[in-house]
Amino acid sequence: MTRTWTGLLCLALATTTVSCSSASKSADSADSGIPGSTGDADADTDTDTDTDTDGSALLQVDPPSIDFGSVALGSTASEVVTIENGGDADLEVTGLTLAEGAEFALTAAASLEGTVLAPADQLELTVSYTAASSMGDADLLTIETTGGTAEVDLVGETDRSAYEVYVQLDWDVNDSDLDLHVATDGAEPFVLPDDCSYCNPAPDWGTTGAEANPRVVLDNRVGYGPEVIHVETGATGATGDYTVRVHYFDDKGGGDAAATVRVWVAGVLAWEGTETLEGRDMWEVGVLDSTTGSFTATGTSPERWTGRTTCYTPE
Repeated sequence: MTRTWTGLLCLALATTTVSCSSASKSADSADSGIPGSTGDADADTDTDTDTDTDGSALLQVDPPSIDFGSVALGSTASEVVTIENGGDADLEVTGLTLAEGAEFALTAAASLEGTVLAPADQLELTVSYTAASSMGDADLLTIETTGGTAEVDLVGETDRSAYEVYVQLDWDVNDSDLDLHVATDGAEPFVLPDDCSYCNPAPDWGTTGAEANPRVVLDNRVGYGPEVIHVETGATGATGDYTVRVHYFDDKGGGDAAATVRVWVAGVLAWEGTETLEGRDMWEVGVLDSTTGSFTATGTSPERWTGRTTCYTPE
């Protein structure tokens, strides 16, 4: 069924100043040391929830990330980002840009640049996403002002029924970096090539065609998610099972995080569950039986992970 979203969703303003980053994971926040790996710790995640009273502007943005959810191929969905001046001096919007600017678009961004907001004034920026492929898309919105800079993660997906397996991770705190993992044949976390994660986002598992391999759609580095791994086709009915895990890679000050994992098989929600993780915990979520397409949760609580935290090839 094709759905076209034309309405705008105006979200309530939060009082958190957002500063996200697309920086890579670093050995400062994880005992890795593996050269050439990519990821997302040590990001610039300055957060200020207080109103500035020192005669300066203060940028506040809501929401910190946008998941456009499941959008029918060729349809467009829109969301609103609210920009507020939380300080006590005028704030000028100096830049509104997208890193990629293909499937995502900003409405009237050029006319909004140069806008001056008095203290407590708000500005609404409409962001749209057009689902143009079955692979899903991600982008980064950068908002530059005289009161600071904020980055908002954007992710959009086509209808989940386009995928045989679709796994999504969300969590409830900012200043925290949780990672989603999907491994084949019971592989240990971070083992190449069998564990798909932030440092192995598009592995080749030797299946027929690229669409039968998993793909990390978005690696969220600073809080809330979503993180998504999906397999377009060829997962069910194949040899081998798929193990789903969540790793609390880096606590940047957010503290304990309630992580929610949802697993869709052939577009149908097969399982959903939530566990609370502390920094460095690993949650063994469950196993997808590739023969039957059924998902079985392990029922175990998260435990502290003491192994490696970047991808490696066993000797």
